[in-house]
Amino acid sequence: MLRIGKHQLLSHQSAALILVVGAAAAVWLWVAWPSVDETPLTPTQPILAATSVEGYRLGIAEIGVDAPVNLDVPGTNEAEYLKALETGLAHYAGTARPGTVGNSFLFGHSSYLKEKPGDYKEVLKRLNEVGVDETVAIKHERETYTYKVFRSEVIADTDFSVLDPSDKEIITIMTCWPPGTIAKRWIVQAERIHEIPLEASETTPPTSQPL
Repeated sequence: MLRIGKHQLLSHQSAALILVVGAAAAVWLWVAWPSVDETPLTPTQPILAATSVEGYRLGIAEIGVDAPVNLDVPGTNEAEYLKALETGLAHYAGTARPGTVGNSFLFGHSSYLKEKPGDYKEVLKRLNEVGVDETVAIKHERETYTYKVFRSEVIADTDFSVLDPSDKEIITIMTCWPPGTIAKRWIVQAERIHEIPLEASETTPPTSQPL
């Protein structure tokens, strides 16, 4: 049986992300959203329906993850975020989109009831194996955004600092931890790395010199 608590407003619009558990199931329940510098949401702003855009995929070679990313998932709509998690990862509405400046917040299952629909019930069950200095990628159409991991660790379920906005291009990936429990969260944070074009002197072949 799924137990849903009433939405609560926290001081300064602080966020609380809790897991609702029934038997061995665990699902995300967002009860509030913090004020952010990146497109803050207000009651007068319509929330876009979650969409899986062709080409938006998260790739983590280290743990064999290649999953669609559902964009702009409203965390206060239980039916919608559960539906999004059936088809991949969820990008929380109001955070930066992948490939743009800010903190792009993604979340997904590490475990879920086997009889529930969807092919991504355990997509992040090996997230703890992703180490610092390894890379993760977001693919969008013909572009690939590559990120270098600077943080991979377990955190308390009350640590909301992972939602903080950023003036850099980062992604935060989070799941409940250990798999099958709601005790803590595992998070991976990574900053985008840009290819530096070679200088003209490095790309121009040397001029032949007379012998």
